[in-house]
Amino acid sequence: MRQIGHALNLLSLAPLRLRTQGGDIKRGAAYAYNINELRDRDVATSIIEFWRRWHITLSRFLRQYLYIPLGGNRGGRLPRYRNLMITMLLGGFWHGAGWNFLLWGGLHGAMLIVNHQWREATAQWLTLRRNTLR
Repeated sequence: MRQIGHALNLLSLAPLRLRTQGGDIKRGAAYAYNINELRDRDVATSIIEFWRRWHITLSRFLRQYLYIPLGGNRGGRLPRYRNLMITMLLGGFWHGAGWNFLLWGGLHGAMLIVNHQWREATAQWLTLRRNTLR
C-alpha cells in the first residue's frame, strides 16, 4: 500500500515536470529566435504584461476583432474600461460556455482595469513629485 501512495505522489508531479520542461524548451527557442513575447511569460510583473506574453494569438484576436471594433481606448477612461471588460468576458466565453469561464473573463477584465488605473495613478504621482522637486 505504501508503494501505491508513493507512485500516486510521483504521478501527481508529472504534469508539473512536463510543464517546466516545455517551458524550458519554449524559453530556449524564444532566446534562440529572439522572440520577446515568449520569454518568461510565467514571471510577468503585471496582468497587462501577462496578457501580452501568454496567449499571443488569442490576445491579438481579442484586440483586433473585439477591443478595437468596440472603440478601443478612444473616448476616455470609462469607455476604455467598458471595452476591456466586454472583451475579456467574451474571451472567457470563448474558452467555454460556462459560468466559471465568464467569471474568469470578468476577473481578468477587472484586474486589467485595476492595473490600468494603478499605472495612471502612479504616472500622475511621479509627474507631481517631479514637478514639486524642481
